[in-house]
Amino acid sequence: ASDPDDNLLTFATNATFGILNNTTGLFTWDTGFNDAGNHVVSFVATDGEFNDSQIITITVININMPPKIISM
Repeated sequence: ASDPDDNLLTFATNATFGILNNTTGLFTWDTGFNDAGNHVVSFVATDGEFNDSQIITITVININMPPKIISM
């Protein structure tokens, strides 16, 4: 995101998972096997007076995990 007046931006999300750096806007999420599916997330950028938002869908693909032998 950018601001035409070069005002400092801060960022927010409604995601209950992952980490959003509210200064840079970088969102990271280390997904696990049980996170597979579609996750609808809203992101907001604001300069303190005006804001803009975007809703995106993050799709996490369930990959086949290798079997594990458990000692009895």
